Amino acid sequence: MSRRHVRFVAALLGVCGLVSITHAQVTGTITNSVPQPLEFCLPLSGTSSGTVNTSVLIPETAGGDVDVLFAIDTTGSMGSFLSTLRTVFGTVASNVTAANPGVNFNFAVAEYKDALDGLQTPSATNRGWRLTNPFSPSVPATQAAINGLIAIGGNDWPEANFNLLTDAGNDWTNPASFNGRNSAQKIVINGGDAVSHDGTETSSDGGPGFYSSLNQTVASLVGRGATYFGVTNDTAGGTFGLNASSTSWLGTDPRRQAATLASATGGTNFFGVGFADTAAIQAAIEGAITMGTITVGNVSLTIDGDLGDWKVHVINSPRIGPFDADDSPLLTAFSLDIVAPGYIDDRNVTVTLRADGAPLDQINLHLKSIPTPGGLALLGMGGLLCVRRRKHRA
Repeated sequence: MSRRHVRFVAALLGVCGLVSITHAQVTGTITNSVPQPLEFCLPLSGTSSGTVNTSVLIPETAGGDVDVLFAIDTTGSMGSFLSTLRTVFGTVASNVTAANPGVNFNFAVAEYKDALDGLQTPSATNRGWRLTNPFSPSVPATQAAINGLIAIGGNDWPEANFNLLTDAGNDWTNPASFNGRNSAQKIVINGGDAVSHDGTETSSDGGPGFYSSLNQTVASLVGRGATYFGVTNDTAGGTFGLNASSTSWLGTDPRRQAATLASATGGTNFFGVGFADTAAIQAAIEGAITMGTITVGNVSLTIDGDLGDWKVHVINSPRIGPFDADDSPLLTAFSLDIVAPGYIDDRNVTVTLRADGAPLDQINLHLKSIPTPGGLALLGMGGLLCVRRRKHRA
C-alpha cells in the first residue's frame, strides 16, 4: 500500500487562550513511522506496537498594526539628499510590507521647513510643517507623496523638526490630521540634514517660544510610544546633520538632538546615508516591531476514524507545554499500542498530529486482523507480510 501524506497548515486562533498572535501559523509534519507505511496485520486478538515521529515548528513572528511616519526636511539644502531619500524611503516601505505579511502597515508622509520660508504662515496651528499623506496602507500612495516633495526654501540652517515631531506625537490618532491608530506600534523616520530650532531660543524666525523644545519633543514621542529613527547625510560627530554638534545659534537644550531622541525612544540613527543603507534601515524598522509569541499548550497524536473493536492507544500523548519559538523545532516520538479484535477485520483510519487540537499533518493507518496462527510470527514487524500474501492457483 502506498503512503498517503496530506499536509495541513493550521493557524491556532487562541485555542485555550494561549495564542497571542492569531494571524501567525504553527506547522507540523509526521516525519517517519515504524513500520512504514503504517500497517498492522495481526492474528485475531493479537497485539503489536509502532512509532510515529513528528516535528512541530513554532515561529516567532512580527504582528499587529504598525504606523510608520516619514518626517522629511524639504528645505533647499536637501537637494541631492532628498533625491536619495525618495528611493530609500520608498523602497523601505515596499520591502517591509512584502517581507512581513502578518503586519498591517500604515504609512504617512510629512515635510517640514522653516517658519518663514513660505510653506506656512507661523501661528498656533501652522508650525512650519505640512502633512502630505495621512496614514494609509497604500505603498504607491506613500511613494507618490515622497516623490512629490521638492527641496526649496529654508530661512536659516535649523529647521522646524521639533514642531513636526511634537505635533505628530500629540496628534497621531486625530482622524482630521495624521489619522493614525491607537492600537499600532508607532515609528518615526526623520530624514534631514540639519538640527531643529527649539523653544529655548530667546528669539527666532518664528518668535520666542514658537518652536517646540527638545524636551517637549522627547515627551511627546515617548508619551505616544513612538520609536525615533534619524536618517541624515552627515557623520555621527559632524557639525551639520540631525545630530550636529554646532549649537551657536540655538538655546540651552542638550545637543546631539538625534542621539537624544533615539536614546529616549529606543531607536537608532543612520549617518552618511546612501542607497546602500536601505536594507539596514528596513532591518531596524523590523527590529523595532514587537515580536509576537505563539504559545502551544500541547502537541498530540490522535487516531481519527472508526476503529470498530480495534484498540489503538497513543503512549506519551499529549506532550504538555507550554511550548514557544525557543522550543522549536519540537521533535516528538509517539508510541502506539495495537490490539486486534477477535474477528476478521480490515479498515483504514488516520493518524493526526495536532497542536492545541488544531490538525497539522496526517498519515494513513491500515489495520487488518486474520485468523491464521502464522501471523503470530509477524507481530514484531507490524505484520507487513500479511498484506502481501496471495493465493496462486495453476
